[in-house]
Amino acid sequence: MSGDRDEIKIKELELKNTEAKLGQDHQQLIPLIKELAEICIHWGKFPRAEHLYRRVLEIRIRNFGPESLEVASSFNNLAVLFSIQGRYYEALPLYEKSLALNKKLADQDILAQARLITNIGTVHKILGRNGPAEENLLKAREIFQNRSPADDPMLAKTLINLAGLYRDQNRLSEAEDLCNRTIEIANKAYGPEHPQIALCYNNLAEVYAAQGRKNEAEELYIRAIDFKEKLQGAEHPEISIYLNNLGDLYRGQQKFVEAETIYHRALEVDEGYLPQENPIMAATYKNLATLCSIQGDNGKAESYYLRAISIYERTLGPDHPDVAEPLLRLAELQHGQGRNSEAEALCLRSMAIWQKGYGPKHSKVADILKMLSKLCFAQEKISEGEAFLKQVFEIKTN
Repeated sequence: MSGDRDEIKIKELELKNTEAKLGQDHQQLIPLIKELAEICIHWGKFPRAEHLYRRVLEIRIRNFGPESLEVASSFNNLAVLFSIQGRYYEALPLYEKSLALNKKLADQDILAQARLITNIGTVHKILGRNGPAEENLLKAREIFQNRSPADDPMLAKTLINLAGLYRDQNRLSEAEDLCNRTIEIANKAYGPEHPQIALCYNNLAEVYAAQGRKNEAEELYIRAIDFKEKLQGAEHPEISIYLNNLGDLYRGQQKFVEAETIYHRALEVDEGYLPQENPIMAATYKNLATLCSIQGDNGKAESYYLRAISIYERTLGPDHPDVAEPLLRLAELQHGQGRNSEAEALCLRSMAIWQKGYGPKHSKVADILKMLSKLCFAQEKISEGEAFLKQVFEIKTN
């Protein structure tokens, strides 16, 4: 789109003119470079954003020294960027370095530390490290509860992540309590008429769905959608996320006509009001592909999967974990058609992505290894299939 080029070009020109006046390493360049990096992130230009953030880090080291709060801020900026890209193993040590510097140089700013602890706990959660995730999120929660107002939005963010962890662990009653608490906080922090309330409804609906409370989940998803439409208009891109969740609920209930209607409504929002390519749109195509696969429309399913993969690759990068799932689902589809060598190639790529993002011992890696063993046995590659099963056993027992 021309919008990204124009916005980036304007900010680059402003930066270039300021550099001509002040030089390449002046600290007054930092706000301009950071702003350009944020614009690049908005438009999915992640390598460019990383280069800019690293330049800020270098300027700060030269001007403030390697141990400074300014350098800690740069570590945090890079960590956030890496998290967006699914580079969690690279993000985690940067969050930890930022936290260490904050503790050393601003020990009294405990709330800043709590925000970093929340981010560290969230990355551990994504990596499947439930123990460290819960430990960090509980620590952050305690700090916010003791040191900040009862309606602090960061407390709500911490509780949302903790609720997600408990939902993943099937600790659903605890997750439900936390979701209800976030609704209370959001009402106090933002008032009853705020888009954040819609997000809270969506999160609680996800817990209800996991509990099998389908009718209550449906009611909350619809409430979230209606609330979002009322406050921000029916074309708001985030509505697509809630629509997809509702479609998933219907699909799980085998209400395929309703699911298809909802997914296509989400796609209308995506295509009409999002940038030409966007990860939200890719998620909608992925869900439509899964629905078509269930219904036996393999040709349309494959087309949708390929479209989802293509958009994820161009917007998030080819190594982002979100690319891996549609690759695996497409491999399963091809296996069902007897296209085992093609499926194996997709699985190997999917495994490489998840190993890079989550580490070699994550449960997602084990799932792909299991699929690879099945594909090898189908091709009479017995020794390779057995080797993959051995790796699955090692992951499951460690």
